[in-house]
Amino acid sequence: MKEALSQKAFTLIELMVSLAILAAISLATSRSLRSTAQLKNSLQGRIDRQATFRSAIRLIKRDIHLAFNHHDLTIDILKDIKSREKELLSANNNNNNNTNNNNNNSTGTNPQDPSTDPSSSGNQNNNSSNNSANSNQSNVSLFNLEDYEKEIKDPTSFIGEKDELHFTNTNNIRISPDDLSSSQQEVGYFIKNCRNRLNPELSYNCLWRRTNKSIDDDVTQGGNEFVVLENVTVFKLRYFGEGKEDWQENWYSTNRGDDSTKDKFPDAVEVSIAFKQNDKLAEAVFVAKVAFPNNPEKKEENNLTSPGQFQ
Repeated sequence: MKEALSQKAFTLIELMVSLAILAAISLATSRSLRSTAQLKNSLQGRIDRQATFRSAIRLIKRDIHLAFNHHDLTIDILKDIKSREKELLSANNNNNNNTNNNNNNSTGTNPQDPSTDPSSSGNQNNNSSNNSANSNQSNVSLFNLEDYEKEIKDPTSFIGEKDELHFTNTNNIRISPDDLSSSQQEVGYFIKNCRNRLNPELSYNCLWRRTNKSIDDDVTQGGNEFVVLENVTVFKLRYFGEGKEDWQENWYSTNRGDDSTKDKFPDAVEVSIAFKQNDKLAEAVFVAKVAFPNNPEKKEENNLTSPGQFQ
């Protein structure tokens, strides 16, 4: 009986070898699990980084895509009428001056005949021409455009710099059907310092987005701001539109702009952007096209030869 029991037991050497093999298997398994966890975290960080980057790019593209240059058609029509009035008055004045010159040339110079006195005849002709001009001006001047522009303003504008842009678009989402706000809003993108959400002691440059539902005279101020991307290392902008042969570093639809940009929105915006997350750099360059800039059409110059063209 004792001999049978001794044959079924393990020796000390066998037990130590078994423990060594078990320890090696456990160590290999733990390393494999650790490597798998690190790979999972790396992939998850990459996915999160790409998702954050794509969301920011998608938001920028949509805002620029919906940029809209609203202008009051009534003001445009009245301005056109006003310009035609000025041209008509100018043409009338030119005709009156020609008439005065012809009358002065045809006036006699007999000093014995008072009816041929050039001074009296010239005064009569000048008085009649002035009365005619005043009559034409009173008939043509239908309204005061300056007073109308004070009452109704079109503050929509596009201000684009090398590293920031501000404009108006139709990307305002009305939450409830009873919301009386317009679909238009002010939108701005710019670089400003911000603090890390997990570590407030750490700060870096961030890309901010500003929105304002109330469109006013200053498209660069007001509204609410929030961070789109943290730790942004590159944010550059260029603009292209009608009248420009190449990309421009700035675009002003306000009085700061030139003849090809004033009162006009660009057709496209090139955006270069890069940011760091978990010491990994993500960068992209893309072109966002303005779907409907609604720029005013070019007006053909009207060469007036006589007032009768407007009759």
